[in-house]
Amino acid sequence: MADRFESVIGRIQSLLAALNDGSGVAPRARIESTLTEGYAAALALDGERLRLERRIDEVTAHVADGGSLRVTELQQVMGRLEETEQDLAELRDLLMRLKARAAAAA
Repeated sequence: MADRFESVIGRIQSLLAALNDGSGVAPRARIESTLTEGYAAALALDGERLRLERRIDEVTAHVADGGSLRVTELQQVMGRLEETEQDLAELRDLLMRLKARAAAAA
């Protein structure tokens, strides 16, 4: 998923750069396609975020039920959750900027 995310981010950034520097006017269809792909990536990241939150709940519930503390697993899941949240925030910011540019061009 990381490669797909980086690819989508790269396409959005390239499109925004082209729109900002006036080096090219992207067709409306390209902007809309890129937005759609970006929203799909955001949904996938949001799903991953929810899955990681559920895993954290499962591990902490296991400890609350008297199970052994799985510190390493909890640290790894929390680290992945933080990265996912940062990626999602970055993607949402870029999508908001692209959507605003598309609206201004319409």
